[in-house]
Amino acid sequence: MRILNKLRGRSGLNRLAAILLVFVLALLALFSVPLYRWFRARADAYGCSLALKKAQDMLDEAYMLKGFQDSDDSEARAVVDRSLVGRDALCPAGGDYYIVRSGGREQPVTVVCGIHDGDARLRTRLAADNVLEQLRAEVQRQRDMGNPDPEQLTVTLNGAELTALAAESGRELARGTYYTPEYEGTVAFYTLDKQGVSHFAFADPDHSANWSRRLGWSGDSYPA
Repeated sequence: MRILNKLRGRSGLNRLAAILLVFVLALLALFSVPLYRWFRARADAYGCSLALKKAQDMLDEAYMLKGFQDSDDSEARAVVDRSLVGRDALCPAGGDYYIVRSGGREQPVTVVCGIHDGDARLRTRLAADNVLEQLRAEVQRQRDMGNPDPEQLTVTLNGAELTALAAESGRELARGTYYTPEYEGTVAFYTLDKQGVSHFAFADPDHSANWSRRLGWSGDSYPA
């Protein structure tokens, strides 16, 4: 009997230890994933800042030597590309980079990351212009293939493939349908006419960037 009681006691302790072990493992799993994502995001931001600084230093040096006269920023982009020797991309998180002509004396040409730049409104403006340019090209490609009014198009932004959806009218875009949660994964809405994209709304949750052929750009991301 004593032996049986001891075995039963040990069995109870083993069960308790197993339960505690499972509980501890569950806690570790619960907190380790968010912590990993946080550390990964911090590491990506730091790596991006180092790459941006190197690219910016090379841009400043090149501008002081000869300036950049090209309207499409191809010379500045070539300088940034040279700074990427030995790297897969400028931003470890896959952020697109943009050349911005600020007009300032100290840094008239700057390189900006589409994910880590501190100015959220500037990021929205640059991303919206990038997506609109892709949409125009894709609409033309679809029409050349015999599809005059594509209802859904795919664009690439910051390393991710996202969806752009056709809307019924420009008024529908103005009412803000692009803020509806059911459109998760949608980066933009657009309307079409015979000339191509006629209205465009970038689906940013914080800052608006809208475009129409008649009025150009508008939204709180753009100066009044």
